[in-house]
Amino acid sequence: MKRIGFLSFGHWTPSPHSQVRTAADSLLHSIELAVAAEELGADGAYFRVHHFARQLGSPFPLLAAIGARTSRIEIGTAVIDMRYENPLYMVEDAGAADVIAGGRLQLGISRGSPEQVIDGWRYFGYAPRDGETAAEMARRHAEVFLGLLEGQGFAQPNPRPMFPNPPGLLRVEPHSEGLRDRIWWGSSSNATSRWAAKLGMNLQSSTLKDDESGEPLHVQQRKQIEAYREAWKEAGHEREPRVSVSRSIFALVDDRDRAYFGRDARDQDQIGHIDANTRAIFGRSYAAEPDVLVKQLAADEAIAVADTVLLTVPNQLGVDYNAHAINSILKFCRPGARLALIRTVLAAISRALALYPVPSPSRPYDYARFGSLPPARASASTKSALTLARVGWGGSGGRRTLRWVARWRSRSLSGRFPTSAAAGGKCPPPVGAGRRGRGTRRNCSMARRTAPSWPCPCKPARVSVTATR
Repeated sequence: MKRIGFLSFGHWTPSPHSQVRTAADSLLHSIELAVAAEELGADGAYFRVHHFARQLGSPFPLLAAIGARTSRIEIGTAVIDMRYENPLYMVEDAGAADVIAGGRLQLGISRGSPEQVIDGWRYFGYAPRDGETAAEMARRHAEVFLGLLEGQGFAQPNPRPMFPNPPGLLRVEPHSEGLRDRIWWGSSSNATSRWAAKLGMNLQSSTLKDDESGEPLHVQQRKQIEAYREAWKEAGHEREPRVSVSRSIFALVDDRDRAYFGRDARDQDQIGHIDANTRAIFGRSYAAEPDVLVKQLAADEAIAVADTVLLTVPNQLGVDYNAHAINSILKFCRPGARLALIRTVLAAISRALALYPVPSPSRPYDYARFGSLPPARASASTKSALTLARVGWGGSGGRRTLRWVARWRSRSLSGRFPTSAAAGGKCPPPVGAGRRGRGTRRNCSMARRTAPSWPCPCKPARVSVTATR
């Protein structure tokens, strides 16, 4: 099953229409969304870094705070612009954040994209060397950063230190073991993806890519990923690389979704120039009813070959809505999600039956015990099976119902439920008769939240679980 995380740019604006109006709102909402995403079962919380903008410009305090509030979810960036970074200081910050998070940091870095100011890295004290471009400077910073993450000592210790030193040359601290294997390169071209593979970095491919062939974005990304994996294999790395793609995906399951994205016109890739010499392709958005959305995503060749999908979220709509949007994708569009839900329902039914054993010749049907369900045990046995959250399953034609039917027979030697003779000469009164008049064949409806009917021991049991929106 693919990993699914979210990617937030952390926009904030004082507009009355935004729920994120200050830098404090942006940072605190980012933490809360990561916590909510972990509770929902998402796999990653990633953040874009932009300088000189009302966005998230300082990632490591944010990543450390999320690491302290969560326990499972991956925490990362997509991406940090290496034109602005001091590799040594960055190793210290990244090591500290990774130690706090317990080794869950997934750090995406890159040469960056056009920023809010001209040559902004110069204000940070960095400039390309003679004959070097800004992109080459970023890659040089990245190579130094990767070397430092290896944890080898390089600094000559003071013979009269203030504190005792370990033997040998010193490294920057704290060192986080394994972080070197969790560095990603955000690549916009096939050439830089091959360069990243050679250096042993994972690959992040965004919704923005150099237009190198005129083909749809997802096709170009699939070829980029193939070129990356081929270069990785040629480099002889021992571990398996990871690859992520970013997408704007929204399942239209309620009125809010339809109001925000039901008329989204960005259903085609867009072409433009990010600078005078670079023609770029910007990926489409996906916004549709779940059934339609699943088919659209299945046709995306880049999603098919990537192991991680990052959902770009409209963070200014607030934590509650973005948690809902993430949950909709996890519930309806994640590969294997439907099968997992079916298994959850069947497992819950099995747990319920475990509390009410099927009668057998060695254990005659005890109607006094099983004919009616004591409220406490009824709650314990049926709650997990029958009070699952309603499934909001949209369809192009309106409401759609999903039904899973579990059938089973008793485990007696005959392979059937005991005969009426084995049960004492006659069947016990049907459970439910007299209340609804449907006896043992009544179905359980999650929508109506009714209790199940337990079967006559002379007949195969049949339980239907129906989920409706």
